[in-house]
Amino acid sequence: MLFEFPGFYDFVGIQLSIIMNTPLVSICIPTFNGEKFLSNALLSASAQVGDDIEIIISDDCSSDRSLEIALKHAEKDPRVRVLHAKYNRGLVGNFNYCIAEARGEWIKFLLQDDVLSSSYMARVSPYLGGICPFIVTR
Repeated sequence: MLFEFPGFYDFVGIQLSIIMNTPLVSICIPTFNGEKFLSNALLSASAQVGDDIEIIISDDCSSDRSLEIALKHAEKDPRVRVLHAKYNRGLVGNFNYCIAEARGEWIKFLLQDDVLSSSYMARVSPYLGGICPFIVTR
């Protein structure tokens, strides 16, 4: 029924992404042997306010504790999805896998050794949904 009346939900002010439980932004964290930094990256992603994000951690067959760290973090934050490759995809393959698994309308890559400002999503959100095909921040 939802798809039989496109535009109806826009008319009543309910966003389709909320009805379908689709996040606005997918924060994608491809990782490989990143145990040294991964916790900080995950904490900064989870510090983002709002339920309209998902956090995807794609572990590329790490031989360290990266997968364990990701799984423990996922237990604490329901917005986190952990993907574990059955074989090593390599850097580009892992990035592409994150993109393929992302459900958000927008994708934010967060590298395993980076952190997001706690206000990142609040600062970027006003620009989402416009005609801009991508957003660059520093």
